[in-house]
Amino acid sequence: MLEVTQHFYANLYATEPICLDSVERMVSHIPDACSLDESDANFLMSPFGIDEIVAQGSRAPKSSSPDSDGLSYAFLNLLFQQPQYTELIVRVFNDVLSKSLFPPSWLETSVCLLSKKGNLTSLKNWRPITLINCDAKIFTRLLNTRLASIISPLISPNQSGFMKERFIADNGALAQIACEQASACQSGEVGLLCDQEKAYDRVHPTYLRAFLTRFGFPMGFIDSISSLFFGTSMKVNVNDYLTQPVPLGRGLRQGDPISPLLFNLVMEPLIKSIIQSDRIQGFLPPNISRPYLDSFTLPLLSVLAYADDLLIFLKDVHDLAEVQQLISCYNRASNAKMNYDETVAFSVSGRPHPHWLPALQSYGISKWHDRNDPVPLTHLDYPLIFSASQGIFFKNALFKQLVALVIFINNVNCRCKAVQRFLIL
Repeated sequence: MLEVTQHFYANLYATEPICLDSVERMVSHIPDACSLDESDANFLMSPFGIDEIVAQGSRAPKSSSPDSDGLSYAFLNLLFQQPQYTELIVRVFNDVLSKSLFPPSWLETSVCLLSKKGNLTSLKNWRPITLINCDAKIFTRLLNTRLASIISPLISPNQSGFMKERFIADNGALAQIACEQASACQSGEVGLLCDQEKAYDRVHPTYLRAFLTRFGFPMGFIDSISSLFFGTSMKVNVNDYLTQPVPLGRGLRQGDPISPLLFNLVMEPLIKSIIQSDRIQGFLPPNISRPYLDSFTLPLLSVLAYADDLLIFLKDVHDLAEVQQLISCYNRASNAKMNYDETVAFSVSGRPHPHWLPALQSYGISKWHDRNDPVPLTHLDYPLIFSASQGIFFKNALFKQLVALVIFINNVNCRCKAVQRFLIL
């Protein structure tokens, strides 16, 4: 089992060739104005002070598991407060930032596997969560805090994942309102809920470097990130046994504080290419007067994103062809892989659209959803309900979950009372 797991992840994280022409085409979708200014770049690379390091260590979750060195956040917080170590601590973190000089313990991690949906005999359906030494995570927390404060102008409003003052509910509400307006005018648009295979794990280092450069990130920042994420190694925990080291040639570590924002930058060229394309009409809602919306009108919707979860709106089959070309270019540039067989197409209005099916199937998209399905479609765990029967199904399922939650809370309260009586005795 260890050998099979090691072989699987060695293949997953092995670097594959990418198309540099495709990288250039994706780069062209980033406007010159979409770049860090000099003050933000200098802020990102300014030396860390001990107060900043202590603050990040104290804000980290105390229950977070350390990696192989066994040094917890609680221990590091105590260490950071010892004046005799201040100079050494500050020098270590700043050498990593400015010179990419990493402690050897930061360059080898271990990974635990969390199950996802689907066939659990396949390693594809297990999510690799990286256990990273706490001092290394404090470093990426420091970078992530700085990055989060300056990244918003670089990322389209259509991307709400892990961004300040942007929320997952925004995407759910926009999708639901679009469906309601499409239903009111019986329009023929289609939505695609796109599925990417191992989205974080497939990010190519050359692609990441190209776009960090295009976005105006300082070379020191790019070198530091590249050295920390690529050319390192990991061991996979299988039933409390570790595999031999697996070289990491590509991929963003799931479990690292800075990975979500880095992935947003990775996805941004694809999102911008869809938004900018004059060949994609998307969904243009009508101006429908509603008592509670006061003639609310949505803007043109072509794509909504939450991290790697993409919802793409298509006006007609020409939109589909253009989106497929852009996704193919993105795949060749970044090493991404879109799972068309797991991608779900749905009628935005809920009406059946049989004329769409041949075009969708020509790209390997066979999953279709409309108002005739008994179960509502979910997007980011928000239901998209197109019929009364789907609404009833959702309410019944929600009621069952609430009952189960009440029973669970009641059982916990009973156990707590039993423990209290025991302690009193």
